[in-house]
Amino acid sequence: MSHLNIIILNDVSSNRILPGLLLRPLGHQVHEFEDFSKVLDLLKIDASPYTHLLSDISIPMMNGTDFCASLKKIRLMITFE
Repeated sequence: MSHLNIIILNDVSSNRILPGLLLRPLGHQVHEFEDFSKVLDLLKIDASPYTHLLSDISIPMMNGTDFCASLKKIRLMITFE
């Protein structure tokens, strides 16, 4: 099995921590964020290391639809599953 490099985006800490607790023992890298803008800034620099992004659709300051539109606008190639 290939290992994944996953971004978890959620403003609720338990919703960020739990996926990491489940995925890290399987050998996956998990990066936790609570702010859409920090993820966008990171991905603007280099999205290539990341294989997946799991996102809450309702975070203060931006909703999931706007976040996806922002991703599309900067033309990122990220797998959404």
